[in-house]
Amino acid sequence: MDIVLELLLEKEQALLEKLEKVRSALAEHGHTSRTSATSIINANTGVSKTVNGDLIDAYDIKEYTVPQKMLYALKENKRFMKIREIAEFLSSITKENPDELTKQLSRRTKFLKDKGKITKHQHGNRLRDTFWGSPKWLDSEGNIRKEYEFNTSIIDKEQDFSDIL
Repeated sequence: MDIVLELLLEKEQALLEKLEKVRSALAEHGHTSRTSATSIINANTGVSKTVNGDLIDAYDIKEYTVPQKMLYALKENKRFMKIREIAEFLSSITKENPDELTKQLSRRTKFLKDKGKITKHQHGNRLRDTFWGSPKWLDSEGNIRKEYEFNTSIIDKEQDFSDIL
């Protein structure tokens, strides 16, 4: 990734953190920020939802970079997810093609992993059962904490004969 873009993204995050502190201080003084709405509304309505205290339009989510979209999806779902799951979640908001999103997300996992933003968990021996989530969601032994466990119903059900070969 371009170093300038990386620096800008870090600056943006720092500003968002400062903004959240200002909003908290305003709230302590009884003032409600106009961007503190907490309702979640379907992207089709063109209305907004709150993410980390920031009012986000579906349009804004479309403008996120692919890594930002992936982090957004993980943060919203609060669990380890397959790339395809992430793409389908994002597609439900942005109406982007989930197949194209899957390809884009797959290409950016190395970047996010190298930055320490995500970590990989492979269930069993099948690459299809690879899940991604926050390193903060692991315990001290590197196991997924129960509250962030992936959806076990989507584990690839094809028989794996690798243990008997």
